[in-house]
Amino acid sequence: GTRGIWTVIMHKFFHFTAFTLLLAAFAAADIDDFQCRILYEHDASKVGVVTSPFYGERPYHNGLWCEYRIRAPQGYRIKLTFLDLDIDPSTGCGRDKLLVYSKDKESVLGWFCGYEPPNPILSKEGENEIRFLFQTDYMISGRGFKVQYESSPYFTSVCDAGKMECTNRNCYTSSQKCDGVDDCGDGTDEEDCGRPIITEPKECGVQAIKPNTIYEGSDRMVGGEPVVPNSWPWQVSLQSTYSEPNGHFCGGTLINEQWVLTATHCVVGRADPKSIKIHLGAHGKFKRTQYEQIRRSARVISYPDLEGDKIRTYSMTHDISLIKLNAPVKFNKGVQP
Repeated sequence: GTRGIWTVIMHKFFHFTAFTLLLAAFAAADIDDFQCRILYEHDASKVGVVTSPFYGERPYHNGLWCEYRIRAPQGYRIKLTFLDLDIDPSTGCGRDKLLVYSKDKESVLGWFCGYEPPNPILSKEGENEIRFLFQTDYMISGRGFKVQYESSPYFTSVCDAGKMECTNRNCYTSSQKCDGVDDCGDGTDEEDCGRPIITEPKECGVQAIKPNTIYEGSDRMVGGEPVVPNSWPWQVSLQSTYSEPNGHFCGGTLINEQWVLTATHCVVGRADPKSIKIHLGAHGKFKRTQYEQIRRSARVISYPDLEGDKIRTYSMTHDISLIKLNAPVKFNKGVQP
């Protein structure tokens, strides 16, 4: 009867069942014994290092939620230098991520994933504390992270004396300001340079790199085909400033060297234009092209004439906005209006 059927089923799946139970028991014990159960405290009054669990020994575990607090003496600021980063990359770091934020947890300094260590970070002025949250999902793992911390009452920038700090935390010299070369990599050193008013481009809508216009599959985004790289040079990627290496959330169209056309539904809820960065000449999410340029948003105007926190809603008949770039872009084969 029923008892006989149960016996047969158990024998048939015995090895699989036993393996599953053994694996689950091992993983549970591992998490209980070694993974994050407390707030990890670090004293930044002297130079130190903070790492992800098991860094240097084995890949980090899945399902982590690890919190760290780095605290310096009153009146000091903390400088973070990323020595290594190997965290499963995803758009907006939506899977595994290292979140860095201020003392009050209200100001995000950045969230990071991927394989390229970000530029150094300095705590906010007047704050002697930085917090980390290392969060992972249940899929791919990596080495994790290794970050050096130090503090001083004299820190004012991540840059050495005599250099100025770019918005992306690169550094440039005064001689590089307004020299027509994007030394920062995000246009910071080419901002407010007193250039003439932007004029209409002499030519637009003409591709230097010809696209493939014969499609074997669907001509829609879902089920479509990869395009010839940089064959649609006016297409831009709108990304979150705080997410590295990729924080894509919407698209836009370059219409001249300093303005992008996009949809209002892309910018609703983003009252601070500086929270948006624009990637031009890109093709993939994590590998840059030879044509790629990055700019910051300096101003967002939504129909009919709304800016900042006034951009609260939109209609399908007037779903249109303009984004002014912080500095002009250089037209090339992969960046054209």
